[in-house]
Amino acid sequence: MLVDGIYKIAYAQDEQPEDAEIALAVVRNGTVMASDRHGGVYMGTDIQMRSKTECKVHLTATVPANGVLASGFEAGPNGADVAISAIIDTASPDQRAVIEVGGVTLIVDVSYLGPLPN
Repeated sequence: MLVDGIYKIAYAQDEQPEDAEIALAVVRNGTVMASDRHGGVYMGTDIQMRSKTECKVHLTATVPANGVLASGFEAGPNGADVAISAIIDTASPDQRAVIEVGGVTLIVDVSYLGPLPN
């Protein structure tokens, strides 16, 4: 299972996510909640363990009106919900992962920042 805590997510469509967009995520009791600086909100509760240290996470990105995702997806005037899936190594505090966002593949760096406040 993903460790409860705060995570930094850097993402891009090329091989250099550290130079791209940043989102912050919170994991608590099997639920993932995240947001980015553009107003995108990411929620997920579907976390499936594939092995002792690997899980598959399914999220929904709620994109604001006229928002554009790093994948190039444009939400339009009404906004949109977009499916995201990722494979995460639960044993590693820092990792590079490949995710699929609405059918487009992105490279992400996931870094565990620390535990949640009490």
